[in-house]
Amino acid sequence: MNAMTWYDHETRSIWSQPWGRAIIGPLKGVQLNLLPSQLTTWVSWKQEHPETLALVNDVDRLGSRRQGFSRDFVIGVILS
Repeated sequence: MNAMTWYDHETRSIWSQPWGRAIIGPLKGVQLNLLPSQLTTWVSWKQEHPETLALVNDVDRLGSRRQGFSRDFVIGVILS
């Protein structure tokens, strides 16, 4: 399993990606809250959620970093 950890410079804690909690540091054991999300195409998302507003990123400014990036890729997050 490939997983990432992140170092939080503010709290000096290390966070585990698969566990969603701090594994080292002052916040050790603190669990992150999961946000419901969905990976889908923009067309599918708009069909299910026609009232959606979207933040549009200028993908052309990403230059060479956008290799493999699809303009149809959307990350949907529902906040209530």
